[in-house]
Amino acid sequence: MTVKLVTHRKSTLKAFLPVILIIALSITALFIIRSQLHTPKQSQENAVEFAVGAKLPDFTLGVFQGKLVQFSSLKGKIFLLNFWATWCDACVKEIPSIIKLYETYKKLGFEILMVDLDDKPEKVLPSAIVDFGFTGPVYLDPNSTLSDLFDVHAIPLTVILSKDREVLLIESGERNWNRSDVRSLVEGWLSKK
Repeated sequence: MTVKLVTHRKSTLKAFLPVILIIALSITALFIIRSQLHTPKQSQENAVEFAVGAKLPDFTLGVFQGKLVQFSSLKGKIFLLNFWATWCDACVKEIPSIIKLYETYKKLGFEILMVDLDDKPEKVLPSAIVDFGFTGPVYLDPNSTLSDLFDVHAIPLTVILSKDREVLLIESGERNWNRSDVRSLVEGWLSKK
């Protein structure tokens, strides 16, 4: 009887061992995933809160078919930074209104920084630049440095910044950037700077 009981326990343990291992591995994997999701990409001492009113550190922009540019070296008073891609319908719909807003206020120090997030910009940007009528440079984010700094999770994402890198407005999703309420905001920011 003792032999039967010991044999029964061993067979029961063998039957449940794979289940116990799967549960243990699943719990370990969940802890690892959770720790990765909650680990900031920047160290705590360099962390920046991305919110209206925050002042961002200086950052580098990669110019399509050009060199790297520091934000602090750009001329202008107010900057509309737009993350977009040619495959994004909402992005494509709002670009004409961004260009109209730019044309209205460029002589007063308003600049646009169009950051393309296409996987192969060299294939799609030459025709997009012509189609949209971009007159200034188009910027790239090949290492996702800007996307990380600006916490880009979806596009279009538009951020309006002052020359000293203060966040004035954050807007995700498609928007008509040439509306009267937006023009009033831009005029107010331009008059202060």
